[in-house]
Amino acid sequence: LQPGDIALRINNLSLTHPDEVSQALSLLLTQQSAQFTIRRNGVPRLINVSVGELTGMNGLRHERTQ
Repeated sequence: LQPGDIALRINNLSLTHPDEVSQALSLLLTQQSAQFTIRRNGVPRLINVSVGELTGMNGLRHERTQ
């Protein structure tokens, strides 16, 4: 993902609010692949993303449960 990208879908989940991105990511396991539908420079694109460890805005690591 690049700065300015707008996430529209993660796998089969439509995103209508920015808060839904972190909720959707919290359901994915580290190293799991996900398909994102994004808008980059006004153009919709599909990209495959390997999910890494989440870091919060405060820099603290968030553990994922399986």
